[in-house]
Parts: sequence; structure tokens; C-alpha cells
Amino acid sequence: MTNIPWEQNPFFATEVPENGNELFDALAALKYEGTPDEQATNFREQGNECFKVGKIKDAFEYYTEGIQAKPTDLNLLAALYSNRAACQIKMENFGRAYDDCTESLKCVPNNVKCYYRMATAKLRLHKYDDALVCIDLGLNLKKNDPEFIKLRDFCIEMKKRMTITEEPKNYEKFLRKKGIIQRDFDLMTDMGMYVPLNINIDKDSDVLLFPVIVLYPESNQSDCLRDCTPDTQLEDILFTLMADGLPWDKAHRYNIKNCIVKVHDKETDEQVVVLKQMKLMNLLRNYSFLYKSAAFLYVYPAK
Repeated sequence: MTNIPWEQNPFFATEVPENGNELFDALAALKYEGTPDEQATNFREQGNECFKVGKIKDAFEYYTEGIQAKPTDLNLLAALYSNRAACQIKMENFGRAYDDCTESLKCVPNNVKCYYRMATAKLRLHKYDDALVCIDLGLNLKKNDPEFIKLRDFCIEMKKRMTITEEPKNYEKFLRKKGIIQRDFDLMTDMGMYVPLNINIDKDSDVLLFPVIVLYPESNQSDCLRDCTPDTQLEDILFTLMADGLPWDKAHRYNIKNCIVKVHDKETDEQVVVLKQMKLMNLLRNYSFLYKSAAFLYVYPAK
């Protein structure tokens, strides 16, 4: 028998040959022959092969076809749901991944992989308490498992770092109440050397505290102030940074009086000059320049 690559085998092929192929047509038809269990097994194997080579959407479709074949073998059905959940996570459908794991556990309650994937999905949704419950259930089945322990430690650390204890939708209500325009907003974000950057609410004064990143495009430099209030004036930010001179500005091109401050308005996709006497709150209300977890200012030396 001639050996051919798996992706060219009609049983596993994801594309039909342009010129047609009798053997291909005959063998491809066999995918839908046999008992429901045989069909589902075939689809699972095809899905597994696709998943291995990174064809996640194709794998998802095969696992779905396997489920729709309605196999009677509960272990097989559990594997199909669990494997489809892995695809859902790859495609960032975290809620659906959790649902698929739930269906898998209805078939086989001690499926450890499902608890790990459920925990991962909840973690990606920032539902840390739910994730920890899933991790504990997994550890009950597989005590001292290093992967679960590693995931639990990471989850606990992320929960500590989440300084906003309210649900994101409640937090967004707070911003709307303050009249702040938000675009492309995320509570936790990766800002390279400025990680972690968190928007906070002072519990005693109910004042919003957020980071301001100051970029100097012409000099390829940046600064960061982590806890600015809405009443902070731009000139106060500049004074904090420039009172003693910028350490890298050997030519003394930047000073509080002469430098130009701009914000990038996402709605117009342009940089707009703003007065240094303006308060951050006025900017937040009039320009959609709050990116991720920080406000960005662009500072240029006077021409």
C-alpha cells in the first residue's frame, strides 16, 4: 500500500482535489457510513489531526460533526466535547468552552482535562473565584498535579493584582457616571516595562486613579505616572517630570513653558494640541484617548 501524508488521505483531508479523484470520492463517502460511534470516532480522529497541525477551525468542525453523529459511547462523546472546548479556548470563545466542558462532564464526571479547561476559560474571563473552584475540583481527582498547582498559583496572583473588586460592567458604570469617554478599554494590560498598570478607585474618597504615560516621540523616550486624579492639570504632570530636567535631554530641548502637549483622538485618528492648564477630567470627557489601562500624552519640544 502506498504511504501518503495524512492530510492527503481522503479520510482526513480538509480540501477536495480540484481535478477530482475517484478514490477520494469513494473513501470520503465512508466518513458518513457505519454506526454513529464509528462515524464519531472517525470525526474525532480527523479533528485530532487538524488540531495537531494548528488547523483549529477545521478541528472544531470535525468535533462538532462527531457530536452531531450522536454516538452512544459516553467516553467518546465526552472526548468530543472536551476536545471542542480546547478549540473554543484557542478561538477565545471562553464561555462556550466552559459549556462544552460541562457537557463532557455530564458524560464522564471524572474528566480531569475538562476541569483544567474550565478553569482556563474562567481565568480568561477574569472570573477568578470560579476558576479556583474548577482547579480545586481537578485537584480532588489528581492530587498535587503540577499543572493545576501552577494554574492555581497564577490565578491567586491575578486575583491579588485585580485592584478593582467590582465586576467590569459595574466599573464601566462608574466611568460613565463620571462622564469619561472610554474606547478599547481593559482593566489589566501588558505595557511592557510599565506592567502592571491598573486603574484604581480610591475607596475612601471615591476618586478615580489612573496611570498616565507620557511619550516623547521625537526622542523615543517615555515616562509613567501611576496614580493621577481627574483634577490633575497637565502642567502638574510636566512639572513632576521636568522640574529637575529630563535625565536624557542633554540638549535641554524640553521645558515646562515651551513644550507642546498633544493627545491622540481615536475617533478622528489625529493628534490634537491641548492646553497645559487643562485638567485630565476635561480631556477624558472630550477626547477618546484612554487606551487600555492608561491615558497617553504626547510631548514635543518647541520648534
